[in-house]
Amino acid sequence: MSNKYASPSLQMAGADNPSEDIIASENWFTELDRLNSVLRAKRVEKDESYKPVKVAILDTGVRPDSEDLVEDYKDFVSGNDVDCTDGEGHGTYAVQLIRKTNNAAKIYVGRVFRRRTADDNTLSLMTQAVRHATHQWGVDVIVMPSGFQSESDDMIEAIEEARSARILVFAAAANYGNLSHISFPGRLYIDKKLFCMFSTDGRSRALPSFNPSVSKAAGYGFAILGDGIRLHEGGEHLGGTSFAAMLGAGLASRILDFSRQSIDGKKVEKAERLQTVEGMTKVFDIMVGSGIDNRYHCITPWKILRANSAGDQVLNRLAERSHICERISQKMVDLYI
Repeated sequence: MSNKYASPSLQMAGADNPSEDIIASENWFTELDRLNSVLRAKRVEKDESYKPVKVAILDTGVRPDSEDLVEDYKDFVSGNDVDCTDGEGHGTYAVQLIRKTNNAAKIYVGRVFRRRTADDNTLSLMTQAVRHATHQWGVDVIVMPSGFQSESDDMIEAIEEARSARILVFAAAANYGNLSHISFPGRLYIDKKLFCMFSTDGRSRALPSFNPSVSKAAGYGFAILGDGIRLHEGGEHLGGTSFAAMLGAGLASRILDFSRQSIDGKKVEKAERLQTVEGMTKVFDIMVGSGIDNRYHCITPWKILRANSAGDQVLNRLAERSHICERISQKMVDLYI
């Protein structure tokens, strides 16, 4: 059975009125911007210990017009690491979307796909890229907005190496409903080896049209926006669990960045625990709250703000930062109790 890319680069989502989906998604990003205004560090909030979060995107590459957003580029397909390329645009969308979620992140791109569908060696190239991101780039987050039908023990070992290095790994679930299994390596979420991201619409409702069902063996099935996404006015209508994986990785990188800042003279306690699946799960769980939709745990990021700040366009930034710091700190301190 051939390996296939988990998500088409452009997918018209399955709602009756796509324009309504786009409006809902744009409203979702407006609320995310409101949260980011709190989480984003000012210069005085970065002390000598602060280090930017590093994110590796392993996908179809990056187009030359977006290469200035990238710290380093490695082409595992052609071996040409000088001239950036992306014939599908999917990897470029990933770069832009993660920058939209966390503009402080340092982004590293590994090109492992020549085209939308995988070649015979794509899974092997992805494994090489995971190891490169772990041992050479030393990233904090790896996102693979794709998946395969077959498994690889070597890939599992590479992901274990990343976990041992306290790197958070994100992968896409798949876009074919229950016509196929959750893609590999996303299905490793059952054993808490990584985050497998499912997709919601802009109203934080899970999308049954293409999400596979959450495994009964899994403790969590996290879902985040993956429908009706437009990166700029007049742009394509993007959708799929690959975009949810991108957003999940970007959000995690934003939380890691916040944990490295000075928050009114304090720091997030036990912040190193955020670099584990178990630790970041606790933060995502705050953002889910009661938003469980048919066993999908739907992430609404701004739920981490104070309950009485909903809809407040003029947030008390320092009070919100202190509140978030305390919430995350308590979750990390109690993680193994």
